Amino acid sequence: RIDVSLDDRLYRIRLSRAPGIEWGTDLSFSFVYVRDMEPTGQASLSGMVNKGDQLCELIPVTTKPGDVAKPVNLLGASFDFVMTSFASLDRSVSEMDLVFFRGSKDELKQP
Repeated sequence: RIDVSLDDRLYRIRLSRAPGIEWGTDLSFSFVYVRDMEPTGQASLSGMVNKGDQLCELIPVTTKPGDVAKPVNLLGASFDFVMTSFASLDRSVSEMDLVFFRGSKDELKQP
């Protein structure tokens, strides 16, 4: 689980499974970021998510008693891996906690 307190450019937000985000990548098809947002989508309406923010982590919000959702590290992950992670969420998952980095891929890669 990413500790968002380590860098003020990291933030966690709970969004619906269909957040209204169009995802993009660089030419290597990795480092998935927010390419665009539907103006009436939850991500845009939250006022927190910006175009260009890098996706770092996904945690499904589970409502099943006793279930503990495991974080999925998406830092530098391929586009296919990220999309498969979203698509393979259990049908009972309607919300997810996402961690974003507000900055460029190069800034994110710096130690």
